[in-house]
Amino acid sequence: MAETGKYSAQQIENRAKRIVENSGTMGVSLYPCSVPGRGKMFDMPDNMMEVGLGIHGEPGCERETVMSAGKIVTKIMNRLQNIVKFTKATQTTRIFFPDQPIVLLINNLGGVSQLEMGIIKSEAVKWCLQHSITIARLLCGTYMTSLDGHGISLTVLKQFDEEILELLDAPTSAPGWHVPDKLGKPKAAPPEKGELSTLQYSGGGVLFTKGDSITSFLHSSRKVRMRRWRCSEQEDIGRKCVNAVCEKMIAMEAELNALDSAAGDGDCGTTFAQAARTIMERMETLPFTSAQQLLHNLSEIFEYVGGTGGA
Repeated sequence: MAETGKYSAQQIENRAKRIVENSGTMGVSLYPCSVPGRGKMFDMPDNMMEVGLGIHGEPGCERETVMSAGKIVTKIMNRLQNIVKFTKATQTTRIFFPDQPIVLLINNLGGVSQLEMGIIKSEAVKWCLQHSITIARLLCGTYMTSLDGHGISLTVLKQFDEEILELLDAPTSAPGWHVPDKLGKPKAAPPEKGELSTLQYSGGGVLFTKGDSITSFLHSSRKVRMRRWRCSEQEDIGRKCVNAVCEKMIAMEAELNALDSAAGDGDCGTTFAQAARTIMERMETLPFTSAQQLLHNLSEIFEYVGGTGGA
């Protein structure tokens, strides 16, 4: 604001105060940061996590048993809702109703990997989708660390006017600032009774099942195209594709091991072949009528084969 020359010091102060009034931050960490020459700020049992810790490594408001990323995000977002009031919720039904768009910042406290940050980001977006919350801007990265703290913080800012977005989108040479993602209003295909639906933000696609067919809406800037497949045909194509890939991975086991021996520990072919055999054993249980669910199930199988393929 100061750089534009359009605002007085008082206007900048008023804007900063309003941002503080409409925002909230909460963090969680699996272990505290280590200050050079002093060691860890406090002791933390291996199976516990610190909730609400300070950015300087101060102990939080409570400790809880380590939980999944989804449960961590849900816990933080529910707490922030009570502080920022970015949704209208009824205490009796615990149903959330959208109030106004938000800016969501997911901050790495210093020691979290990109893979873990991606999981947290996915869970945070999923939570907002489930509660019909519009994310006007999404920021995810390392903005303010607690040295090497292995944790994250979530910040929610209510979009109380359009100027907030203009300021966030303004160009800057600051090396630690990541360009915000523009997600927009969540959209969903309207599910009917007995039908399944998946949600995705505007700008992407929406896939849902209806009757004995699968309809996919592919959005583009010019038109919306609709393709329809019969479930039986979709299932047959999916089964043949998966089976062909599995047979190829098994056939190339020795060759992949030989290639991996030149740069690794020589077990790449064995890892993929084992995954392929497991997939073929479970072929009859795989959901070939849903590409999304099929890929999810295949990823779970690969997760247990170990090695880089499992990661």
